[in-house]
Amino acid sequence: MKKIIVLLLVMGLLTVAGKAMALDSANMTVNATVLGTCGISSAPTINLTLDPSSGLDVTGNGNIDFICTNGTGYTLAGPAGGTMTGPGNIIYALGYTNLVGVGTGLTQTSVATVTVPYANYATVPAGAYTETVVVTINP
Repeated sequence: MKKIIVLLLVMGLLTVAGKAMALDSANMTVNATVLGTCGISSAPTINLTLDPSSGLDVTGNGNIDFICTNGTGYTLAGPAGGTMTGPGNIIYALGYTNLVGVGTGLTQTSVATVTVPYANYATVPAGAYTETVVVTINP
């Protein structure tokens, strides 16, 4: 009888140990969301040389580089002009290309064009003039 009890105990322990050592598996889910965003990666500094003796309008260009998520529509916006300040004031016009479109996931470019009509700088005092312009992009 003692042998039977010992045998049953050993078999029970082996059964419990076997269950503890058994392999198991489960499915794990991985989710991601790609955001439809845009960002400006670089904006230019446009330097102009205005020579009142030339009698000419002066134009300068610079690239605004941006990236939008592939398939995301965007609108790029900036002012249509402004006033550079220094020893006097110089009024100028601004224009842009590629203002509305769809992102590719790669760098895209808008060309900013600054135009200063001769009449706007012909009589201003010599010196350095500047203005900071804010350009935005919205998805």
